[in-house]
Amino acid sequence: MHIHASTSETLLMVSSAAELKDRVRRFWDNQPCGVRHGQAEPGTREFYRTVEAHRYLQEFHIPEIAEFAEHTNERVLEIGGGLGTDGRQFARHGARYIDADLSRNSLTLAREGFRLERLPGGFTEADAENLPFLSESFDVVYSHGVLHHTPDTQRAINEVHRLLKPGGKAIVMLYARESLGYAAAHVLGRARLAALRRRMGRGKFNEFVGLPADHRGWIPTQIAVNNSTDGLGNPLSRFYTAGELHAMFGRFSRVTLAKHYFPRHKLPVIGPRLPRRAAAWLGRTAGSYWYIKAVK
Repeated sequence: MHIHASTSETLLMVSSAAELKDRVRRFWDNQPCGVRHGQAEPGTREFYRTVEAHRYLQEFHIPEIAEFAEHTNERVLEIGGGLGTDGRQFARHGARYIDADLSRNSLTLAREGFRLERLPGGFTEADAENLPFLSESFDVVYSHGVLHHTPDTQRAINEVHRLLKPGGKAIVMLYARESLGYAAAHVLGRARLAALRRRMGRGKFNEFVGLPADHRGWIPTQIAVNNSTDGLGNPLSRFYTAGELHAMFGRFSRVTLAKHYFPRHKLPVIGPRLPRRAAAWLGRTAGSYWYIKAVK
């Protein structure tokens, strides 16, 4: 099994990739992606409305990059649909949409959002590295910020290639190592974790972040990165360079990369006042997300 070099630090406390994957599943079951942005009871119309409004306000580039309106009557598979926010956009524009997610709780919420809008869609509990679909059965495979959370990202990308019809397109977001976000994880993220360790005590902290019980001193880079991206306790996140991504998507006939997303809402005082045009420029130059579009 291919494992990225940085995974060695991640596996400090887990005995196998299967155990790590189970920790990933539990993490996202406990906090489905985007759920904290819903300003109402989960599963209500107001909940989905506020989640959607927040997503496309802060990540305003997504509708264009994801091509929601361009795949009418095409079979679209989303790997890791979360609350179904992007999936509903595909379905509203007439795509034949299927969501495959490792998190059962996420699938439950995504399915309810579709039901409330009477949108057609399929929902399957599945592992990105072993998807239960026939080869060459989808026109589009979409995955936004998911495949960097599975132990064998390369295997997941190979599954994307297998499932696409000849000429089909993958649209995938993975975290960018050449970004301010990655630098911040090293410095600010590690400082925040050091403070958390002092509050929790070494033993409880090590168990919480996935370190051996007797670990002391320097917090490993992978642990700092994991806990600085999608919330404290996140078991696994990886960042990639453009060169690494071109190699990982090497089976595809054509691959293009574009960078987006500068998290202006995280900047005190200046961030909320930063014009959208400036945020877009910063996203294209020092953004946190790589968007890979790959044609089979």
